[in-house]
Amino acid sequence: MSELLTVQEAASKARVCTMTVRRAIKSEVLPSLRFGRAIRIEEEALSHYLRRERNTGKALEVAR
Repeated sequence: MSELLTVQEAASKARVCTMTVRRAIKSEVLPSLRFGRAIRIEEEALSHYLRRERNTGKALEVAR
């Protein structure tokens, strides 16, 4: 299992705002784990998502 990132850490790595990450999670295009109110994203899932979005040319656009 890869490292778990907070929404803030994932946004920082992707160089986007936290709201963009939250939208991607809400629209279920970025997998996440919930522990009560805490949201965590596997680093591997974030990397996979960013590669997929880069290949389609719609980076984070689907999440809106």
